[in-house]
Amino acid sequence: MPASVRIPNRSDVSLVDLSPGGALIDIPFQVRPDTRLMLELRAASERVMMPFRLLRCYVASLQDGVRYQAAGAFEERLDWKPLLGPAAQATTNRLIATLEAFVRHGSGREIEFDQLLMWILDAARRGERADRIAVEIRLRLSRLIPSVTVEAATKPMLPDPAKGARFFGLDFKCDRMLTTSDRRLLRAVAQLLSIINDNSNAAACTPRPLDFKPQAPRESPVIVYGADWKERRRA
Repeated sequence: MPASVRIPNRSDVSLVDLSPGGALIDIPFQVRPDTRLMLELRAASERVMMPFRLLRCYVASLQDGVRYQAAGAFEERLDWKPLLGPAAQATTNRLIATLEAFVRHGSGREIEFDQLLMWILDAARRGERADRIAVEIRLRLSRLIPSVTVEAATKPMLPDPAKGARFFGLDFKCDRMLTTSDRRLLRAVAQLLSIINDNSNAAACTPRPLDFKPQAPRESPVIVYGADWKERRRA
């Protein structure tokens, strides 16, 4: 059963997203950053109360009144069976192991990238979802190279190779000429995004058991010819 959320003495609150490190909730009222709330999470017959610190709050919808989405962090890690089953935990562990290997074998990288990598590793250890980490990678990259955009490579060539780069199936485009340092950073970021994406896909896929039962042979259709058809054949 999916988890639901409630804030004591508040109504009409719904859960948008949940991870061991925090939550995104939909609410009909605005909350200021750094506000402390208590979230009551429910799933099936289980309930847990979590101290919650708001990080940001923004307008999500104006239909039928103003609705806000509030993102925040738990003050303690949420270790809850309805949230993290064995398959999800195994996927997270694989991601952490891959990132740790990335840290150990890296050499000669830009300091900005190493800082980004350590943040990603910390987020994975906190249990943040892979798709959320990918969004944060793109946001942090835009701060390092302000005009850069990232999209899946769909065309045979980049429109301007001097202002763009292609690594690991991703196209990076910029408003200015890319330096050698920029390209090293983009290549490393592209590799990280590919790792995160592979992990996200693995978490989303539930393998089905193979069915080796022999299929019953299908009978060939029986064609019945009428008398009129036989008459036409004789003609």
